[in-house]
Amino acid sequence: MELSEQLKAWNLHTSYETLLHTWVFWYLYAFIYRCANAYIAYDYINNEPYDTIIHKARPSLLVQKIIRFLFSIRAYAVANVLMRLVDKLK
Repeated sequence: MELSEQLKAWNLHTSYETLLHTWVFWYLYAFIYRCANAYIAYDYINNEPYDTIIHKARPSLLVQKIIRFLFSIRAYAVANVLMRLVDKLK
């Protein structure tokens, strides 16, 4: 959120907003994955700023797009299964 505010102050927010949200989305992705592995609930993701991050992120890979969609419809359990599957296939 602080980086977003700094970009606004520099008048760069509109140019880099999607990139910023996509970048933060992958930290959120990793955090959700770790929460699921530790059996920690992730209901707080329905709140701001997480909801905005999920909706404004624009990942490039198909699997990333699918996981973002699953997050946006709050299908965290399905997203977690897909994340685990992708991790196993690496």
